[in-house]
This record gives sequence, C-alpha cells and structure tokens, in this order.
Amino acid sequence: MDGWLKTAAQLNPITYVLEAMRGVINSGWDAASLWKALVACLLLAAAMYALTAFALRVRTRRK
Repeated sequence: MDGWLKTAAQLNPITYVLEAMRGVINSGWDAASLWKALVACLLLAAAMYALTAFALRVRTRRK
C-alpha cells in the first residue's frame, strides 16, 4: 500500500484487531500485536462513548 491508503489503514483501529487475529491463528500469541489491538479497541470505545454522551445531551436538552 502506498500514499493515502496506507495512512488510512494505519488510522483504522480494525487494522490492528485483524492483525492480532491473524497472528493468533497463524503463528500463535504475539503480545505486541495483541496490545495494539486492545489499545485500538479501547480508544475506539472511548471515542464512541464520548460521541454518544454528546448526542444524548443534545437530544435531551430542553428548549
């Protein structure tokens, strides 16, 4: 991969999850890739939680 597609793949948290899954299936446990996947999942969860809380606050605000 070259250019913008490589950058997009590096920013996508699913890339790290799939890399960890492939590693477990093909070559066994790799702590480094599993930690990357865990951190990616936690960051994605935190971002989605923040966006959800903001959306809920906006929708339940009284006028």
